[in-house]
Amino acid sequence: MGTGILSINQVWMAVAVDADGTEGICAVYAPASGSWLPLLAADEARLPWMMEMARQIARDRQQLIRIIKLHGREEFERIDGRQ
Repeated sequence: MGTGILSINQVWMAVAVDADGTEGICAVYAPASGSWLPLLAADEARLPWMMEMARQIARDRQQLIRIIKLHGREEFERIDGRQ
């Protein structure tokens, strides 16, 4: 039985590949907030939406987009603002 505590142990992301092979994380603009949202998913429930956005970017920009999955969590630094 789970503890109810969720942690991120894997993440999928949409990565655009430039002509020279350089990669960058794709993002979509959210007019309601005026923010750019990186195409990342930490659970499979959000993956279909992210992949559809990546397909639209690939079509619109005529560019290769890779969906990559990263896993194997390593905490690099802990920044605790609760003090």
